[in-house]
Amino acid sequence: SPFLPIILDMEPDSKLSVTKMGASLNVELTDAKGKTTFVKQFEPDPNQVQLIEEQNKFFKGVNFAQPFLQPDIKALKTYHKEPLTY
Repeated sequence: SPFLPIILDMEPDSKLSVTKMGASLNVELTDAKGKTTFVKQFEPDPNQVQLIEEQNKFFKGVNFAQPFLQPDIKALKTYHKEPLTY
């Protein structure tokens, strides 16, 4: 995330609303009676943005957890009543 972590104290039955508007993050906290107790707009942290860009460049073309299907696999072309045991 390009945003720095924030810590908010919340009372029981309060409501936290987080909305992304463009590059900004709007955070609003309302208490159990519906009174707004916290409102702030957060901008992306430039250091976090730079780190994410560097990581994206480094990992470009790397597909984590992507299935790789090899063509012409015998087990996928033929129906077997009994499972194959290799």
